[in-house]
Amino acid sequence: MPVLPRCEQHRAHAGWKCQGCKRVLCPDCVATKRVQVVTDLDVCLRCGELVEPLTVHRSQQQAFAARIPGALVWPLSKAGLIAIAGLALVRACFSYLGSLGWALGACLFAAVCFAFIRSTARGSDDFDGYDFGDFFADMLVPGVKALVGAAVVWVPAVVWLVMRPGSVLADPLAVLKDPVLWALLVGGVLYAPMAILVGASGGSLLGMLNPVYVARNALRLGGNYVLMVGVLCALFVAWFLSLGVGAMVNALPMPFFPRVLDYAIACYVPFVAARVMGLLLYTHGDEVGYGVESEYLVPVLQGVAPRGVAPDEPVAAEAPKRSYAPIELPEEEAPLVEASVEKPRELDPDKLPPLKVE
Repeated sequence: MPVLPRCEQHRAHAGWKCQGCKRVLCPDCVATKRVQVVTDLDVCLRCGELVEPLTVHRSQQQAFAARIPGALVWPLSKAGLIAIAGLALVRACFSYLGSLGWALGACLFAAVCFAFIRSTARGSDDFDGYDFGDFFADMLVPGVKALVGAAVVWVPAVVWLVMRPGSVLADPLAVLKDPVLWALLVGGVLYAPMAILVGASGGSLLGMLNPVYVARNALRLGGNYVLMVGVLCALFVAWFLSLGVGAMVNALPMPFFPRVLDYAIACYVPFVAARVMGLLLYTHGDEVGYGVESEYLVPVLQGVAPRGVAPDEPVAAEAPKRSYAPIELPEEEAPLVEASVEKPRELDPDKLPPLKVE
């Protein structure tokens, strides 16, 4: 948080600046004045002019790294638990449809995670109701985008293993020492999160597969993007472990409920990951052109309202001081001869000629 200016009168932290006297003002120096019944205006108690709030960038108010711990507990909030319960129940029902049900459940899971990324990027902490009326746009496309984002990590490495000289089975240890293989894996890990962010924020599949566009956005986010990738790698390990726990729960000799619980356990880590990715866009999205720059400015005294009381009569401003001497004009002299004005004469009605009517 940057150092806040202080009010000259009360020495308290200032949250507004007067458009008239240009002073920075604390809540006691600002009052809310109602105009025309429905309009509230914040005014300066010193000169009566309008004030504007002092703002800072979201990243200065709270850094991205400081927001990450909140993402770890968000799935356990009321909104997160509702989402986990609903998604786990639907996926458990889909699982009885075989491969088709698995594919539908995976697409729905990706669509919900993408929706969480977007809602978090807007600053929402609640669970919104999502309309999946368009199967292609609302379910199938997010599923394909998630598949592409995941494939970026391992497909290049697999292609290299197939095309590299020498058999993998002949010397497995030599494969582990292959620098090209490790370079492809590291590159995929660094590339995939940004590609998923592009897809979740409304980008196309071509945009996700455009290395120049993806790399440029990742470089703009800088160290915060590297931090996010590191957090996602740690979450991947935790997710892999949670899948093992879910498999043991699903093996319990009970109908349906263990399967729902298995899918619920599998939701926690991806929801945390979606929250972390959305927080990166919420904090630094303007650096990659996400949203309007003015939306990333927040009041320095967020949640603090003016405490001053506006007077009934408008504050009289001081009269401006003259920077020049007054000019004295000589008195105008009276004319030597008074002008004569002929008075109108009254006409005798008997001497008027008769009126001719044609």
